[in-house]
Amino acid sequence: MNAAILASKDTKDYDLKTSLFLRKGELLLSNNNYINAIAELKKSYKESIKWDYKITAISSLIALSKVNAKINSYPTAACYLDTVLNPKMSALKIGSKSAIIDSLAFIVYHKTKDYEKSFYHGKRYINFQDSIIKTETDNEYIAFGKKYQTELKIKENQILKKNVIIKELEIARGKIVRIFFILIIILACIVIFFIYTRNRLKSKTNLLLLEKNQTIEEQNKLLERANATKQKLFSIISHDLINPFNTLMGYSKLLKEDFEILDEEQKKSYLRIIDRSATNNYVLVKNLLDWSRSQQQSIIVNKVVFNAYTLVEESVLAYETIALKKSITIYLPDNIGIEGYGDIHLLKTCIGNLVSNALKYTEKGGCLRIDAYLQDNYFCVSIADTGIGMTAAFKNSLFDLLNAVSSLGTEKEKGTGLGLMICKEFIEIQGGILVVNSELKIGTTCIVKLPQIDF
Repeated sequence: MNAAILASKDTKDYDLKTSLFLRKGELLLSNNNYINAIAELKKSYKESIKWDYKITAISSLIALSKVNAKINSYPTAACYLDTVLNPKMSALKIGSKSAIIDSLAFIVYHKTKDYEKSFYHGKRYINFQDSIIKTETDNEYIAFGKKYQTELKIKENQILKKNVIIKELEIARGKIVRIFFILIIILACIVIFFIYTRNRLKSKTNLLLLEKNQTIEEQNKLLERANATKQKLFSIISHDLINPFNTLMGYSKLLKEDFEILDEEQKKSYLRIIDRSATNNYVLVKNLLDWSRSQQQSIIVNKVVFNAYTLVEESVLAYETIALKKSITIYLPDNIGIEGYGDIHLLKTCIGNLVSNALKYTEKGGCLRIDAYLQDNYFCVSIADTGIGMTAAFKNSLFDLLNAVSSLGTEKEKGTGLGLMICKEFIEIQGGILVVNSELKIGTTCIVKLPQIDF
């Protein structure tokens, strides 16, 4: 919200500007931040009066009255209500706000001992509630009446059918044997037709029920898939939003603690790193949020041709501080001209997660080597570390979604156990595979392999 207000300072859309102040004030009010809420609502009212946005001005005054009522400043709340109820203001069609104003005015004027106004607005509010209750009651009567008429018609039809059968029987009794046999035949035909019709109706009903059950089952599957996608999306966001800020925090801490002993060149160097990291972190967060918004229905893969070295460099940038803190050397690909084909945003998330895992499980003074190459019509990125490795049993459980686990890193770093599963899913939806090779106490190598086209 603050970002939206800052962005609106230079705009000429004053209606948007006043609305943003109002929305921020209402949000602060809902969070019980009354002092700041009053400040923002006053800005909204001031701008609304300045540009003659009377509807927004009324909303601002109502909200200001609510805030002051919350902090027991009832005289001030009454002043704002008096302004709202001023003939110049009340001449506007405030519509649904009338009930809100009446309920608020009832309490505020009662607290300020203006019992005449309190009684007036309380009576209006009660009348409003009574009208709602009356409408609901009328609707219930109408529904009951329709149901009664329907049942009455059904009973009348049943009675008419019985009367017809009785008359036919009375006529049959007075006829000769031939007519009697004819009636028997007719009755038999009626019974057969009734049974046939009933069975046909039953079959049709069963078929409709089967179709509805299938529809419900399909909808349940879609709902389960949507919930699973939503949960994965939340896991991705919570997993990827934390690590990129380590660079900013690390260099900021170094600059804060060693500011007096650093020379000017070192200070400038640290500031440049912080600026670059902040910019890249912003891009990373923005890309992740843009991607997450586009994935709420399904994951759409947008493949393009990219430079492998640039992709790796940008993916690793957010983790340089972690490597520096643990004295881990990161070697980037030697071949800076190689190109690949895939979804850049998904690949950055994958490579970032793999690099983060490699740094977590590598001891201080170790190294991390990243290579990019083409092999058997596949574009490959390998991340090899000199870390602690893993056992075969632990490796086999890496992609068990129901039992996701994560062991502590060499510096007791914690994780969620979702990083590799996210990588595997993002690579597989691009038609690729993720290969993990590891040996205990020697290290781990993760290889991302994507099928390539001629370009």
